[in-house]
Amino acid sequence: MKKLIYLIIFFSANTYTYSQHIEVEYNVTALQFQQIDEVKDIPEDVINSMKESLDLIKTIKMTLKASRTESYFYSNTKLANDVNSENFRMAQIMIGSDDIFYSNLSTDEIKRYFNAYGEKLVIESNVSELKWTLTKDTKQIGEYQCYKAVTNYVLKNSLGSFNKEVVAYYSPDINYRFGPNGYSGLPGLIMELQEDKFVYTIEKINFSNENLQPKKIRKAKVVTQNELLQMGQKARENRKW
Repeated sequence: MKKLIYLIIFFSANTYTYSQHIEVEYNVTALQFQQIDEVKDIPEDVINSMKESLDLIKTIKMTLKASRTESYFYSNTKLANDVNSENFRMAQIMIGSDDIFYSNLSTDEIKRYFNAYGEKLVIESNVSELKWTLTKDTKQIGEYQCYKAVTNYVLKNSLGSFNKEVVAYYSPDINYRFGPNGYSGLPGLIMELQEDKFVYTIEKINFSNENLQPKKIRKAKVVTQNELLQMGQKARENRKW
């Protein structure tokens, strides 16, 4: 049974009321994957590497910095000295911890910055495209009663198109309308988010009286999801075996 992660809060009532931005740290956990040991024709050393990568996901912390109108979501977790670099890199790829998400409620935009096929890329979308369904289901996360909301998106890859469900638990008591991976627009801070096989759970939050400082993000080429698929197809065709 998943161990309860307690929320650590560092603020007074006045600090929250007059805060200009928040800094939130999320833990990441992987849901049940197919039993790796049961997969045939995979060398034992590869299986061991995959297991270590899944374990290393738990060591990666994700950061959300948000004002009332905009947010940045990213990771600063560095490789530990006693960790296999290749396995750590695989863990990063699994959850996309190298990506940077920027969301802005005022301009109705979400931007995902990432590296792929040797290029710096960005995919743009709109906050209004997130069609949240609010429910009455609740969950206690730390000191807060959180409410469940659900949305869906279509994942496109070389195997086809797949409809994916995203489940969020948000707290109306913390009026910052953002969360992991660009998800935003709910009536409160997202305290827990399940997207595909990964769960992001809040670990700690700090309120700051200083204005949110823009995060430096490198220039990137704007692409659509279909253009990204075409780039992947071209890369596979040009691959030398």
